[in-house]
This record gives sequence, C-alpha cells and structure tokens, in this order.
Amino acid sequence: MNGELPEGWTSFALTHIGGVSGGKTPSKTNAAFWSSPDVPWISPKDMKRNMLDNSEDRISRIALDEASMVLYPAGSVLMVTRSGILQHTFPVALASPDFS
Repeated sequence: MNGELPEGWTSFALTHIGGVSGGKTPSKTNAAFWSSPDVPWISPKDMKRNMLDNSEDRISRIALDEASMVLYPAGSVLMVTRSGILQHTFPVALASPDFS
C-alpha cells in the first residue's frame, strides 16, 4: 500500500472527535478508595467484550473525589494502551454505563 486509504475511508486525529486521556489506578493502600462498590473501574482484564456494562473491580465515590479519578460517560470509546496484552491484542470497547 502506498499510504493512501481505501476508498470510502477517512483519516482524522482522535482529538477532533473527542478528548484523549489516560486512565490511572487509585492507590490500593487507601482502603477508602476501595471501600464501597459505587463506581465501575475498568482495567485491561475487563476488556474482553466490545460493549462494557460492568467491571470486575469497583471504586468508591471517595476515590473519584480525592484521587482525581475521571468519570468517563457512557458511549466513551475505551482502549488499552499500556499492558502486556498489547503484545497480541489491541482491546477496544464501548462503555455502556459511566466508568472510571
């Protein structure tokens, strides 16, 4: 291929269709962050489906407030960008409820 896209395809920067941000993990040493199952928290181990409606781990509202976690709205496109899974797979999924 000579660098041209197939007919009907278009090229764009991800920043033109929405924000791009990286996720993070609330401190595992702060029990308050993990004390109640208020908010689904996505990690690579959840990225086995195209549509995510739940997560294996959950964090408390305290983690959202005190650890500056980001709450991604339903409809967000989630991608794994740092994980050993990237050696063989590029997981991408659509968030069904709001996720952190």
